[in-house]
Amino acid sequence: KARFLAAGDILYTRPHKDQHLRAFLDLHQLEFPKNFDDERKRLKALAFTGKLPRHGYYEQLIRFFGISNPDLVSEGVEAMQADDNNVEIICGAPETILELKEKGYMLGIITDTAMAFSIKLNWFDQHGFGRVWDSVISSKEVGARKPDPEMYQRALTQVGVDPCEAVFVGHKKAEIDGAHEIGMKTIALNYDPGTLADAYINDIREIPKVSCLQG
Repeated sequence: KARFLAAGDILYTRPHKDQHLRAFLDLHQLEFPKNFDDERKRLKALAFTGKLPRHGYYEQLIRFFGISNPDLVSEGVEAMQADDNNVEIICGAPETILELKEKGYMLGIITDTAMAFSIKLNWFDQHGFGRVWDSVISSKEVGARKPDPEMYQRALTQVGVDPCEAVFVGHKKAEIDGAHEIGMKTIALNYDPGTLADAYINDIREIPKVSCLQG
């Protein structure tokens, strides 16, 4: 009855990761600290669960480079914001989502994000599939991230279906494990090595053809 999808790397991707941030660093002759990825992961965990404002996440990460000048901090924040908004819609996503909607399925998004979800809906709306969603679950609003059961349960509750009546499409092993553990069927797309799912696909346009989606 219901099809829930992750957003990043399922509906959209960022093929030019850190493009603007790298340009900013090159301009000011700065390099990535060795432990930058660990710090970004730590701050992102706070931002994704609403414990750190999105702007605060950018600012703290820029200051991690040793930057204290307010003007340079603002410039770095703008670069990171530009990177976050530099997205491409996955090929085939608009027509696949619209096809599922036409077939009568309830549709939802379950996403880990630090930004207002209206921003992502605007990306989708520009491609004709921003107004078809029956449920949108954001980690920032819930205060938890996948694979926390609350993320999936809220989505199920919003559309009024049982776990066995829903399918989750994701790419990270942990998020697919989380959906499976509460009883949802799962489809892995662009998936991590070692991911266990009910079905595996290489193109989002395959979703309507997967047997576990046929009811």
